[in-house]
Amino acid sequence: MAYSLVITPPGSEPVTVTQLHNELRIPTSFTQEDAQLQAYITSARMALETSMHRQFVQTSAILYLDKWYRHQETWFQDAMMYNGSYDYGNFHGQRNIRIPTSPCQSVNSVQYYDSSNTLQTLATTQYYCNTYLQPGTIHWITTPGLYLNRSPRILINLTVGYSTVPQDICSGILQLAQMLYNNRSSETTDKFMRLSAFQGLINRYRTMELDNYGL
Repeated sequence: MAYSLVITPPGSEPVTVTQLHNELRIPTSFTQEDAQLQAYITSARMALETSMHRQFVQTSAILYLDKWYRHQETWFQDAMMYNGSYDYGNFHGQRNIRIPTSPCQSVNSVQYYDSSNTLQTLATTQYYCNTYLQPGTIHWITTPGLYLNRSPRILINLTVGYSTVPQDICSGILQLAQMLYNNRSSETTDKFMRLSAFQGLINRYRTMELDNYGL
């Protein structure tokens, strides 16, 4: 089941240029490379987020879906299709999805295009969330019919990321940014991220990779 997760870029990084200055033993008075150091911090953070299937800095995100959950099989959809919409209300399958990044702080709203192609908001009484799990899950109580001739049909508004980024992750970002500064090649980056000492620093935060959000 296809999905798209669009994450709003965070307004700040978990570590500062001054911290990277200290890591590199560069005097803070030497500011000529600060823009490049900031770029290395961002690149390191994004590389680790991709590797670990996590969002570090708290921000908003939208999960776009075409159907409510994976086991709404094509044959069932075709059988229940009418008037340009899908009626899922009577299907008693596995009514849940996994959120394809961790941690998820909250599910703020669930919107969908109904059978008349009107954007609706699903009542919070019609689903419940478990954000303590990593990855978190959303369990549907009711799954209304969706409009057929558009994509995506469902928009889930989320708050993701840590309110306080763990120190181990901050240390990993600084180490990777330092490596990017000292060894400016992608091949070296890949080798560094496979080092057992570096993996030991970050591995306990790694979550499973979701194949079609793991259902």
